[in-house]
Amino acid sequence: MTEVRTDFDQIIDQHKELRTMMKDLKDYLRQPRPEIGQDGFHTWAFGLTERLTRFHDKLFRHFREEDRSGFLEEMELEHPRATHIISALRKDHDRILCDIRAILTATLAYGEGKQPENPALRKWTQSVLDQLARHESEETELLQKVHLEDLGCGD
Repeated sequence: MTEVRTDFDQIIDQHKELRTMMKDLKDYLRQPRPEIGQDGFHTWAFGLTERLTRFHDKLFRHFREEDRSGFLEEMELEHPRATHIISALRKDHDRILCDIRAILTATLAYGEGKQPENPALRKWTQSVLDQLARHESEETELLQKVHLEDLGCGD
């Protein structure tokens, strides 16, 4: 028998993949960047840019898929008490993508090798990743709660 994948399952799987990518980014950010003129100086910044680009692309597709699927709208209709939470989560999508694009722009300039180590860039990136982790956790929790409530075991 073939298992039918639901929107719920796909979103949960995507959240797992995004968490893996976030962990990779956080691990990379913990590595020290070599000083200007040392081997690896440009490589480190370009590695960060490359990771952020892949992450942004995956996140962009994930958010757009959630929006296109109508899954969130369906949840709002079926669970009106969750409307304020879903609305806040939806607003997070554009804000988080905008923040990641701004960081990506900053890392491109950083990769030119004209700037010394920038702890603020690391902190900023970490902060946005933490915000996204909270967002994904809240979304997953909401999806699980709604999914479990929808099992509808009879009285």
